[in-house]
Amino acid sequence: MRITRNGQRGYNLVEVLIAMAILGSVILSIVALFYLGRRNVYSGKQMTYANSVGVQVLEDLSGLDMSALYAAFGITSASTLSATATVNGITYTNCITRSTANLAQDVDPPGFLARWNNAIGNGNRLQSPQVTLILIPTIPSALWTATTPIHPAPAIMRIRAVISWKEGQRSRAITLDTIKTQRN
Repeated sequence: MRITRNGQRGYNLVEVLIAMAILGSVILSIVALFYLGRRNVYSGKQMTYANSVGVQVLEDLSGLDMSALYAAFGITSASTLSATATVNGITYTNCITRSTANLAQDVDPPGFLARWNNAIGNGNRLQSPQVTLILIPTIPSALWTATTPIHPAPAIMRIRAVISWKEGQRSRAITLDTIKTQRN
């Protein structure tokens, strides 16, 4: 015959501590997943918004022929190419850059950069946003140097639109490319 005492029923302290440790680690993992998921959703929203501004930039540029493109960004026969330009950590050679960081009237007569600046800064969706155009003429390098004036206009121009912003401590950017030809 077995005799049991009332004081010996239930869980001992070690079993309770182990159960609490397991439960705590599971809850901590779930909270971390929610935090990371929220951060990824926020980052995705910013990336989508920046991409929509980039598409707007390319749509605006698609309606311009080469002479209208030159006029829209203040490129004249006296304009020269930059020997090098660094945008978002990438160095470009023999190019012309235009950016929403520099909204001078002489480089943005019709107001494309101002409009893109308003679009990307609208509602403060992005932190420290900037749209940068890199215009790269594609002509034989023997005919062009960094100090050569842009005359005559090259028949083909590669255009790179870089939309950059800060996300916390991290810099983010997307890049969209198009090619403009004399026939456009």
